[in-house]
Amino acid sequence: MKILFKVYPQKSHLNPTFPLARSLCELGHEVVYAGVEQLRNHVEAQGYAYFVQAVDVYPMFEHVMDNSKAGFWMHLAQTVKNRIRPKPESNRMQFARGASFNILLRATKPDIIIVDNPYAQFSLALHKTGIPFGIIQCVVNLDRRPGCPPLDSTYVPTQSRISQWICALLWHRYFLKRFILNAVGEQQPPAEKTARRLARNAGIDPSAVGADRYSNMALKDVPEFITSPQAFDFPSSLSRNQIYIGPSVYIDRVESSCDQHFKDRFEQMIAARELSGTPLVYCSLGTASWRYKGVTKFLQRVLEAAEKMHWNLILAVGNESAFSQYGGSSESIAVFKVVPQLQVLKYADLMITHGGMNSITECILSGVPMLVYPGASEFDQAGNAARVVYHGLGLQGVLARESTRGIIRNASKILSDSQYRKRVRAMSQKIKSSQGWVSGAAILLRTFNAKEVIPVS
Repeated sequence: MKILFKVYPQKSHLNPTFPLARSLCELGHEVVYAGVEQLRNHVEAQGYAYFVQAVDVYPMFEHVMDNSKAGFWMHLAQTVKNRIRPKPESNRMQFARGASFNILLRATKPDIIIVDNPYAQFSLALHKTGIPFGIIQCVVNLDRRPGCPPLDSTYVPTQSRISQWICALLWHRYFLKRFILNAVGEQQPPAEKTARRLARNAGIDPSAVGADRYSNMALKDVPEFITSPQAFDFPSSLSRNQIYIGPSVYIDRVESSCDQHFKDRFEQMIAARELSGTPLVYCSLGTASWRYKGVTKFLQRVLEAAEKMHWNLILAVGNESAFSQYGGSSESIAVFKVVPQLQVLKYADLMITHGGMNSITECILSGVPMLVYPGASEFDQAGNAARVVYHGLGLQGVLARESTRGIIRNASKILSDSQYRKRVRAMSQKIKSSQGWVSGAAILLRTFNAKEVIPVS
């Protein structure tokens, strides 16, 4: 069979799908990806075919710096600006009408379609094609669940009634923000009425869709395959159409970009670490770190902390413009634009991270404790940080307000307490022994063959 992956245009969304794609290929199936031209090399480097689409809903912004910052108020201002100056025919409308998907299907002729969660509302048109399709979700469960806060909160829940009350209030806060965005013309994620109207327009029972979740629309009669580790989430039940599959980390993934001098410098740092016994700290806030408020000062404070504590530090800043702000390297500090993260994590004693799901999963599977500073609350980073603390895998802080002393305090606490690493390794073993890790591709294929979604724990 030919299986088509339509994934949000970021490496952080593509990377979790590669292990699944590899397993499908090993079972004798053909895998094709579709997306923007800028990501062709990254996908083809993994050995998969890539179909370039001229039109997409979402822009590729990982390596394109501008003055915009992530955050609710910035998002609101941008939405109002776009509303005042509407475009005559947006890419979003082409997808909503099914035109872009129809072109894609005619060109690739797939037997099964796997659609990334951000495209959920646009995939309603796929119901009319008769081709089986499912949603792939690279973050934790997005549904509103009792006792679990939304992903825009760093709150760590407990089993108490007060905690459940706090979680309910946090969900009300999130839905209020979403209501405000919808009121000024933002339709992603859609409001409940909008979701049901889209379903009716596609000839689908409106009860089969829902908006009672964090970000994007739920398609209740379509399989939703979750690639994040179930063991990492807060304990809760699944909806009938949700299935955890894995693995979500391709240990042998080919990195499509890396600094020219990384290899020699990295080998020197490993040798220095083994000789001196000082810890190796790795810091990366992702490829879009320039969007986070206060990121420049924060990374400067990380450098100051490393110098004061004489850590071996590898700092990946994400792009050329940011690289020029932090100068060169010293004997114990190496600054790069991009590094092969999985290779670094084999030797790291601690990662300072923004809390992206990929980085957290890679840390867990590599046995590396984390110090999490979420870059933006509207992504999954805040919720991931809360889960790191909940499971005792590390600590969290506030990026825009953290001091050099605070970084030293938090990092030193993790580095001096072996229990953090033990808990990370225990979760790693739990993930690797899970059914999703062992046979994720088989679970996916069985779901479509059975024509019925059966949750797998």
